[in-house]
Amino acid sequence: RCGNVYKLKTVGDEVCHAATTSRKEPWAVVHARLGHIPFKRYEQLLTMADGVPRIADEPSDHVCAGCCMGKMREDNFSRSPEKTVKSAGVLDLIHSDVMGPMQTKTPGGCTYAVTFIDDFSRHVTVYFMKKKAEVLEKFKMFKADMENATGRKIKRIRSDNGGEYTGRLFKEYLSKQSIRHEKTVPYTPQQNGLAERMNRSLVEMARCMLYHEGIDKKWWAEAVNTSAWIINRIPNTVTVKTPYEIVYHKKPQLKNLKVFGAHGYGHIPDEKRRKLDAKAFKCRFLGYEDGVKGYRVLNVATGQVKIVRTVKFMETTSTGDFMTEVEGDDKDGDEDVAAPHATAPSHGQTQTLTIFNDEVVPLQHEVTTETAIVPAPSHSMITRSRTRHIEETTDPEEAEGRKKQIVAPSAIGTKR
Repeated sequence: RCGNVYKLKTVGDEVCHAATTSRKEPWAVVHARLGHIPFKRYEQLLTMADGVPRIADEPSDHVCAGCCMGKMREDNFSRSPEKTVKSAGVLDLIHSDVMGPMQTKTPGGCTYAVTFIDDFSRHVTVYFMKKKAEVLEKFKMFKADMENATGRKIKRIRSDNGGEYTGRLFKEYLSKQSIRHEKTVPYTPQQNGLAERMNRSLVEMARCMLYHEGIDKKWWAEAVNTSAWIINRIPNTVTVKTPYEIVYHKKPQLKNLKVFGAHGYGHIPDEKRRKLDAKAFKCRFLGYEDGVKGYRVLNVATGQVKIVRTVKFMETTSTGDFMTEVEGDDKDGDEDVAAPHATAPSHGQTQTLTIFNDEVVPLQHEVTTETAIVPAPSHSMITRSRTRHIEETTDPEEAEGRKKQIVAPSAIGTKR
C-alpha cells in the first residue's frame, strides 16, 4: 500500500491490450464501390488514401457478373501501358480525345464525351457534349478550373487530327494562350495512346457499374463521371501516388464510397412534406456531387436527379443486401465527396436541374423532394370486404339493424 493507493503485481506482460473494432465489409461490396477494380489495385490503395473500407473476406474465385458484362475480351491483347511520364509537372502536357457518338442519348441529349488527361499525374476530367464542336468550350472550362486549382499553366496539349481540334477557332485560342498543340499522324491513334486507353478504362468501368445493378443505359454519363472520380483516387501503373494526391497535395478520402446504382431511401426535409407524409423517397445512387457533402441520386418515382445529404443505401452483395447509412454530418470537414464539375440546383429552383457535367436539363415541373410513396385511397364507407365480419342475412329487420350500426358512427362524426 502506498498512501491511499494499492499497488498490484500484474501477471504476464505489463501491457494494456485495447480491443478495437473496425467495421469490415464484404469484398463484393468494396469491389463494386471502387468500380470493379482488381484486388491487387485495392491492396495498393490501402496506403495511398484515407478511409479505404476494410474487407471481411478474401476474394474468392467466384465470377463477378458486372466484370464479365463490362470487361470480357475475345483475346488477351497486351495493354502495353506507357511506363514513363513525358512531362516534368502538373499541366505541362494534356492528352485529349473524344469518344462517341454513343447509341443512347443522356436525358440531356448528350452523345459525346471529351476527356482531358494530365500526363504527369494521370488525373482525368470528363465533359459531356451534344456535338463535337463543343470541344473548345469544354477545353476553356477545363483550363480555367485546373489552373485555378493548381496555380500552374497548361503548356502543351496532344490530340488526334479530328476536326474539333484542328479548326480555326481552336488554333487561334491555343496561339493566344501560348499553348503548343501536338497532333498525331493521320490514322495513327497509337500516338495518342494514353487518351485512347483512358477512354477505354472509363467506358469499361462504367459498363461494369451499369450492368452490376441493372441501371438503364441512358445514365451512361453518370456512370462515366463516377468512373473518372474513382480513377482519380486509385493507384495506376505509372505514378507512386494517386492522381488526386499529385494534383491537390493531399490523400483522397474514400470513407463515403457507395455502390453505383444501389437502392436506397433519401430523406425528405420537413419543409417539403406534411405531417403524415413519408419521411423518405426511394432512390438509386448515381454518383458524387462537386462542392457538396451529399450524393447524386435518382428519384425512382419521378425520374429526377436529386442531391441528398442523409440517405440509407442497400448495397448488393453475393449473399444479399448490405445496408449502409449516411447521416450527413460535417464534423470532420472532409471535402472529398465530389465529382468534377457537377453542380447542384439552388434551393427553391423551379426551372432547371443540372444532371451532368455542365449540362442543364429543363424540367416540366418543380424540382421537389416529395415522397414517392402514394397513400392508398381511402373511403368513408365501411364495406363487407373491409370489415370481414359482416355476413349476409335474409332477415329484413336484422339487415336494417346492421345498416344503422354501420352508418351511425359516420353520421355522428359529421355533426362536429
